[in-house]
Amino acid sequence: LLAALSVALAKTAEVEPAPGWREPLVLWVLVALGPAHRKSAVVRAVSDPLFLWEAEEAERLRPTIDAVWTRYDILQK
Repeated sequence: LLAALSVALAKTAEVEPAPGWREPLVLWVLVALGPAHRKSAVVRAVSDPLFLWEAEEAERLRPTIDAVWTRYDILQK
């Protein structure tokens, strides 16, 4: 759950370890449990809303994404 919240809030906080070097404040998580602890089910339950949001955003932004790729292709040629 902490990793999913970190992804959802990634653009709300930044760290600046050195002048001019800014990074989003995200949490990287490694789950180290043995078999039969329902890791896969829990990860799926927590990450499914993120994947759904990502798909909805991609669809909502499809015209903009297509326009950028078209401009990119034109500039490449």
